[in-house]
Amino acid sequence: MNGSPLSRVLGHRARGLSRGPIIVTFRRQVHAASRHEVHGSGFPLLLFAPGGLRSQLAYWRHSPSNPDAAPPWMNPMADLASRFTVIGMDQRNAGNSRGSVTETHGWHTYASDHLALMDHLGHRRFHVLGGCIGGSYCFTLCEMAPERVAGAVLQNPIGLHENRVSRRFVSKCSTPLLLQPGTDKPHPAATSAEIEKLAPNLEVQKDWRGPTHLAESIRRVGDFLTKHTP
Repeated sequence: MNGSPLSRVLGHRARGLSRGPIIVTFRRQVHAASRHEVHGSGFPLLLFAPGGLRSQLAYWRHSPSNPDAAPPWMNPMADLASRFTVIGMDQRNAGNSRGSVTETHGWHTYASDHLALMDHLGHRRFHVLGGCIGGSYCFTLCEMAPERVAGAVLQNPIGLHENRVSRRFVSKCSTPLLLQPGTDKPHPAATSAEIEKLAPNLEVQKDWRGPTHLAESIRRVGDFLTKHTP
């Protein structure tokens, strides 16, 4: 990809970070400019935030539907930064990222953005963690570049469909997966149950959302990713 990054290192630390600055970068490439933040140190972990096609890193910090409310999930950019280099990003045309949209674009377009970002950062292999639509981004990378994804955490997955993630692929996916199941209409329990039934290399954490389970969710995700770090 062509173009040079424009980086700005902020002079403060985010709440919950044990070390390291926040780096806000715009990755300019053909037809796209991707905004991301890098937190912590260790093996890289790429995040795909909830929010549907508005998926952006701010939604790890507050609810997509209510900016004044804390979300029922962890903020990995703070909660996992003591163990991993955590990369949050805005998807193309969400938040502060921009990119062209054509009739030929699809899930592979987003996956190409993700791989270009990790190439730019110098990370050949990495983990992925996705909430809501982010689960589909995780599966797409596992399918397109399985040699690069060491482990994947699927949080609140939105659904299985042939133009999103095929059941056939899920049944053959060898990437280690940790599932944090969905339970509401946008993230149906039936979808998570089907992933649990199909995926051959899967762990499940049934109780993970909300303040009651937050500490255990952070511990379980961190331990799972550590176990599968090369």
